[in-house]
Amino acid sequence: MRQQCAKKLLELLEQGFRIVNIDESWINEVDFQRRKWHERTESNSLPRKTVSPRLSLLAAIDTGGLLYMALTTVNTTSEVVCLFVKQLVAALELEDPNFREKTVL
Repeated sequence: MRQQCAKKLLELLEQGFRIVNIDESWINEVDFQRRKWHERTESNSLPRKTVSPRLSLLAAIDTGGLLYMALTTVNTTSEVVCLFVKQLVAALELEDPNFREKTVL
């Protein structure tokens, strides 16, 4: 499947199409402190890890090197992806109202 996809993308590039690749990733923010300042009678170890909210990244990069991205602190659901694509399309329309003729997402 990957080979077939790559072959099709190469054909589109030869025909002058702009290809916009969209992907997502995430990272949990973690406080990696293992020790703390303390009173002589206290332990200097921290009893548990503190986990902060997840950072989600949605990014789109085109064959010309243009990058479009969004950071959120929510899980990447289909609704979040749809909102990103909707805003990406709006940005692409501002750049070129006829972008749909020669662009593949």
